[in-house]
Amino acid sequence: MRFTKMQGTGNDFVVVDAIHSGLPADPGRLALSICDRKFGVGADGLVFIGRGTDGDFRMDIWNADGSRAAMCGNASRCVGAWLWDRGLAAGESFSLETETGLRNLRRVAAESGGDREYEVDMGAPRWSDSCLPAVSSAGKMIEYPLDVGGRIFSINCVSMGNPHCVVFADELTDALVTEWGPRIERHPIFPDRANVEFVRLVSRTEARVRVWERGCGETFACGTGASAVCAVSAELGKSDGSLDCFMTGGRLRLRLEPRSNGQTVLMSGPARAVFDGDYFLEA
Repeated sequence: MRFTKMQGTGNDFVVVDAIHSGLPADPGRLALSICDRKFGVGADGLVFIGRGTDGDFRMDIWNADGSRAAMCGNASRCVGAWLWDRGLAAGESFSLETETGLRNLRRVAAESGGDREYEVDMGAPRWSDSCLPAVSSAGKMIEYPLDVGGRIFSINCVSMGNPHCVVFADELTDALVTEWGPRIERHPIFPDRANVEFVRLVSRTEARVRVWERGCGETFACGTGASAVCAVSAELGKSDGSLDCFMTGGRLRLRLEPRSNGQTVLMSGPARAVFDGDYFLEA
């Protein structure tokens, strides 16, 4: 199976052409083997690019643990880069089908000396606990006190097509992320688990973020997570809707933009191919 290893701000993926070959019989099992960093190619997820039915193209993605992912912002940018690099996407924008609906992608001119960037319309933040889902009667979980093994975290939850739990902190330590991240991810309040973003706000326009991603562990970046941080920061009055999120793998630019039916989050950042290769499928 031919593949391209790609990365978007350090969030890395094995990308496979499903336009001409379709999906394999068991993508989850394949993701477990090909994403293994010791015995496989190594990646945070496995991405298939196919032709769309309602949109121009379609993205299907599985996490490194074999679970299905509904949406991934960094993977979307990698899909855009892959399609434009191969001349398969015409013009400067196209629509991408995901499990959470259509997303629009646009090429952004590179800054002087920098990488070309790709912008993804991440859709509207959804605040209802039923959208996450979360087992809560709060309705909207903003500054919600969550007991995690006797420690109380003030959490802020929003769906960006997948569930996010944003936690503000004065310091982003390894212990905070690696000890408490998985415990919050798997807290009983989140029946489908949750992605957890630990955030230190530097200013109203800049944040430092570390992400514990469900199905992957700590990742270098998370596009939906950065979008969640932007939405929550604006909701709490901590920003004005434009935020640069500096993650372990680099910077993502976020901004809330009004739409006729509410708001959407626009996320932009780099994406690039690392190498091409062949993976020998097990019989």
